[in-house]
Amino acid sequence: MALLNSVLPTRSRSLKVRPVRKSVTKMKILFLSYYYLPLAGAATWCTFHLSRELALKGNDICLIVPNVRYRSSFDKRSSLSIERQNPSGVQRTPLFSLPQRLAPILSPIFLLAKGLRVRDADIILCQFHPHHLAMLVGVILGRVHRLPVVARADDVLRDMGNGTGLLVKMLNVLNEHFIGMTDAFLVVCNEQKKILESRIGPSNKIGVSHNATIKRTGTVDTERAKKALGFDPSQRIILFTGRSSGAEYRIGVVFRAFAILQRVFPGALLVLVGDINPKFPREEQSEVLSNVRVFGPTLPERFETFLAAADVCIGPMGPMQTINIKVLEYMACGKPVVTGIRSESQELAVDGFNCICVVPEPKLVASAIARILENEEYGIRLGRNAARTASKFTWDNVATELQNVLVDVLRRKASSQGTNHTMTAVEEAPETPIN
Repeated sequence: MALLNSVLPTRSRSLKVRPVRKSVTKMKILFLSYYYLPLAGAATWCTFHLSRELALKGNDICLIVPNVRYRSSFDKRSSLSIERQNPSGVQRTPLFSLPQRLAPILSPIFLLAKGLRVRDADIILCQFHPHHLAMLVGVILGRVHRLPVVARADDVLRDMGNGTGLLVKMLNVLNEHFIGMTDAFLVVCNEQKKILESRIGPSNKIGVSHNATIKRTGTVDTERAKKALGFDPSQRIILFTGRSSGAEYRIGVVFRAFAILQRVFPGALLVLVGDINPKFPREEQSEVLSNVRVFGPTLPERFETFLAAADVCIGPMGPMQTINIKVLEYMACGKPVVTGIRSESQELAVDGFNCICVVPEPKLVASAIARILENEEYGIRLGRNAARTASKFTWDNVATELQNVLVDVLRRKASSQGTNHTMTAVEEAPETPIN
């Protein structure tokens, strides 16, 4: 499961559906994804925003997702309210809910059966995740329907650079084999591109498609947000959003750093929002836990209040080398961020300019947080630069770049087959390289 609540819309009522923009590009896109609403998670919001923006650009999106009974889900009413803002045609399969533990194994069967019924698509777009098989289904459907296939890894290529376990190695070999069967494979940053090419060799199929965030209004100040959440305005809030239970986030480092920080800031609170079951170190200290607050999946308006209330935001500590959506969210809100030195791509994180990147050791993490809390002007400067950086990563821009990749793949496919594609997109859209 991906990060939770990392890219929730500002307010479900304020994210209005824009009229479909006139465009020379018109494609019928069969979009396969494992994650979607009602699941509360970053991979869900990647699928939501990409399919929505592609549809708003005039493309016909057939989005097929598995019907999974997730534990970390929004209620049905809230989920439907958000889903109505996406003009894509969404199809869930099967009609009954799959158990979460069995869904990775069972869902490919139903995705394949549903995808075989789609006869008029121009191209297949797949969400890639190393532990799920939506891309494999896309490759099979591409062979059956004779359509080009593009896969996008909106989540981390986990353990690609440093995995040593037998299962990890087997998954890497399997995924890398399927990557070679796509017409284009997109990762979220140049660091991941280099890691992948170091394993399978240079390829013109591999490109970059960044993650993104939505524009934040910033209308709620920190003090008002703390009061709205029931916190004392004088309390310092250290915020960690989204999934925290994965090993790549190293929440144990954050917890131990907070224990050290409390010696200097005894009234500070560590607030975790999004994960229903964060795993703390076994040597739990009651005096530290008394200043920890845990909130599960959170609806958009309340999630924004948590962001506004934060004095310092904490990113992943493990060597993920990605453009992490939770960090983008923090930055979009103009918040100072402390994250692991190899957690974020250099395309996003610049140490000392828009965030602090530290070696994931408790004392160093605590020191970085304290530096921000003790120097308000420094924190404001980091947050201001962070907001400027995040403003470049928008879903509209990412969808435009992705659309150009899809058009280019279609053009190259038509050229290799010696046919003249009748789509306006192929005839009129400018050629754009994958990377």
